[in-house]
Amino acid sequence: MMNRSMACVFIGAAALASGCFHNPPVNVLGLHPAQTNPSDFALYQPSTIVGVAQFDTGALIKSVQASEAGKSNSSTPPPPYHGTEVVATTPASLDQLRSWLGKREAAPPTGLKVKGSQSDESRAQMGRGMGFFGTLFSTQDDRREVSVILMDPKIAHDHLGVALDLIDKYQSLPAPLRAGVDAEAKRAVGFTVSDMLDPASPVGMVVSALKNLPKTNQRAIILVDMTKD
Repeated sequence: MMNRSMACVFIGAAALASGCFHNPPVNVLGLHPAQTNPSDFALYQPSTIVGVAQFDTGALIKSVQASEAGKSNSSTPPPPYHGTEVVATTPASLDQLRSWLGKREAAPPTGLKVKGSQSDESRAQMGRGMGFFGTLFSTQDDRREVSVILMDPKIAHDHLGVALDLIDKYQSLPAPLRAGVDAEAKRAVGFTVSDMLDPASPVGMVVSALKNLPKTNQRAIILVDMTKD
């Protein structure tokens, strides 16, 4: 089952094919492909990085705390994290990626352990039904977490179609109406819907991937490397 951190991962980015398979990289997100992975957690190869985003949840958590102040039913907020998010794509099948992830779990990178995972059969079922699955790694003290989500954008697009339709409807609103929604979101959570959907933002990159990658027969790798403040 995906826990809080793994759910946060699904704010990643997207990428396209590897030249090793004789498919030239295509940048479906309108971003300049990153040349290197900022995390020391190695990606599946072959893959091509097309999106890297920095994130810091501190401001968001402070904003939510302020809006919840004085409420009797307010809950303890999660600790703030900062880190990087990488999205790459690969022509490898979801089954090949599932096998790769299983090997990484069996022999995690130095200093990391498996913190959250599913059985291989559960991953296979999630892949077929939802189009994505993942694993959460962490250091022994849990201060650093690395989440890996593997996705078939076509299946995920079909599964999340209603949510994507709502995003399309928001983006088609007249500017004055969008401005009203953005102002309310800014007051509530500290950032606007427009900011969130910017193609250079973590969520915006995932939305772009879900909209564009289903046309390409590529799979996506979403990697979030985050550290507690």
